[in-house]
Amino acid sequence: MTDSRFALIEFHGDQLLTIFDGQTVRVAMKPLVERLGIAWPRQYQKLKDDPVLSEGVTLTVIPSERGAQETVTLPIDLMQGWLFKLNPERVAPEARERVIAYQRECYQVLNDYWVKGRAVNPRHAGAKGNAAPLTTAELLKLVERIKEEWQPEIRAMLYALLDQMCGRMNLPLPAIEAFGQPDQRHLAIARAFFEGIAQLLAAGVMVNRHRRSELLAVSLPEIERLFAAHDIAWIGGTDLHSALREHPAFIKRAKVNCRDGVFRACWVFDAAKLARQEPSSI
Repeated sequence: MTDSRFALIEFHGDQLLTIFDGQTVRVAMKPLVERLGIAWPRQYQKLKDDPVLSEGVTLTVIPSERGAQETVTLPIDLMQGWLFKLNPERVAPEARERVIAYQRECYQVLNDYWVKGRAVNPRHAGAKGNAAPLTTAELLKLVERIKEEWQPEIRAMLYALLDQMCGRMNLPLPAIEAFGQPDQRHLAIARAFFEGIAQLLAAGVMVNRHRRSELLAVSLPEIERLFAAHDIAWIGGTDLHSALREHPAFIKRAKVNCRDGVFRACWVFDAAKLARQEPSSI
């Protein structure tokens, strides 16, 4: 059942999930936007509102375990135009330098095109026509991405790509269930929790107790009181604990030396992963 439409391509230190529609290589935009730590709904609206980028926005049908799914794609040339327009201050900290480096190169390319009459990419000057062989490291990296992905349509694309890679490497393809299946009820509970956190942040309430900005540490008793004070629905108990523990961004439960010097029992999350998984919330 190998589907050769899907491919991962290297792009400025990251891997883009692409789909070939028979004529054009298209980039799945939602995974890219979320890996940069940007809220997808706002970016989708910007794509539709842009007079040039909107011409390339297409809903591409992909297979999944729940039937056909649609994902928003953009031709790779227009994707680069979108990336050039990003505000680096709005992306995840670990992606900021890559975005700035890309934009800096784009300025030089534009100058060379208009002033010198052409622009040459030295990285492509001696490129060979044959694709480099797949490595075990690339395969394992893809497996990890599938295991940490909660969104069904993106998991479906990544799994289809894994099918393709296993076929090229003569390896058996495990069933998607082998990578763990996100509990949809726990997903909904975790999502509601982080949406509540986002409401508190929007109201100017300080909820992150960790001293390091790349980590989010929250004290559940404190958050429960804040939810009640701001009329935010609370789902506590073992269901919430299970949902937060299963979340891809979860790191540990531990005593944290908080910003105010008080040690608190906190749930600690990777802020960048959280931004990718819950972009509309945090």
